[in-house]
Amino acid sequence: YTLAIFGSPALDNRWGWRFEGHHLSLNFSVAAGEISVTPTFFGASPAQIRTGSMAGFRSQHYVHNAGFNLMNSFTDNQKSRAIEDGNPPFDILSGNLNRPRENWEDWKSLGNTGIAISSLDPQQKQLAQHIIDEVITVYRPKISQSYLNQVDINDLNFTWMGSTSDGEAHYWRLDGPDFFFEYDLVQSNGNHVHAVWRSKDGDFGEDLLMQHRQESH
Repeated sequence: YTLAIFGSPALDNRWGWRFEGHHLSLNFSVAAGEISVTPTFFGASPAQIRTGSMAGFRSQHYVHNAGFNLMNSFTDNQKSRAIEDGNPPFDILSGNLNRPRENWEDWKSLGNTGIAISSLDPQQKQLAQHIIDEVITVYRPKISQSYLNQVDINDLNFTWMGSTSDGEAHYWRLDGPDFFFEYDLVQSNGNHVHAVWRSKDGDFGEDLLMQHRQESH
């Protein structure tokens, strides 16, 4: 794992830091009174330990269960709208590994696929909100609450690909105008997870840099 610091840390400076290694990438951009924490990436292989004294333990089990809880709440008609045809992607769609540079931002224009959260009943909307809560509240309350205040559940769509049986390969994402979270459990016969939270407008502090340019130029 490596720690990288960008700029000069100070209360009145714009600077950033990154902690990164295999199956982990944490990115922080800081400005006076503001902080950006996307992209945030967590992975694990195996996703669930299946043998030995820790059999049954699953990395990121809260997010995993939150996705299934929402899917399992759907009627047959809702499932037909949420599930996309075809095999689930082998890896997250917002990654750039082994992709040409000109395609690195294709994920931002995937469109409104799946089922609109605004069409769900109140109980189902709470299940969708639970996903957002699990994703964002990995950070301390002061940071996470700021992000939670910016996400309107009715602006989001939920898309599923692959099996709807727990333990089998599948992929799902919850995304909208800016919030983008995808959960890919496909590799190693559905036991190798990659999960990432990204911002279409604010990754790597892009929104803070834009604010700086507007204020200073």
